[in-house]
Amino acid sequence: MMVRNFLSVRTSSRFGLFTTNTRNLFVVSLEYKVPLKKVDEHLSAHRNFLEECYKNNTFIASGKKEPRTGGIIIASAKDKETLESILIKDPFKQHDIANYEITEFIPTMCSNDFLKIAEEDKATIGHKRYGY
Repeated sequence: MMVRNFLSVRTSSRFGLFTTNTRNLFVVSLEYKVPLKKVDEHLSAHRNFLEECYKNNTFIASGKKEPRTGGIIIASAKDKETLESILIKDPFKQHDIANYEITEFIPTMCSNDFLKIAEEDKATIGHKRYGY
């Protein structure tokens, strides 16, 4: 899986690999509010939304929770308000399928493998991801 290009503006500091000048990362936790049958009715449109967000480098990874009570999205954006303006376009949001909890964090450290993947992603057009 390729990691989106959120590290393109990273800088080094003695406290870690990132400073507050980077794009922030977010964990978006979706919790279904409706039966899975209703979720499945909107799943195709939701996946199309996800694909668009991968194309514009907003989403890094996504997938369903196990057990299937919702999903997780790891996203990169300038700020929480920007991410919220994107998430409002999600069919799951528009059809009141799920609650969304957004947790923002500013990376201070990451593994060398994560950095390597992110650096490789800078030169890659498109993305690969695991099945949903």
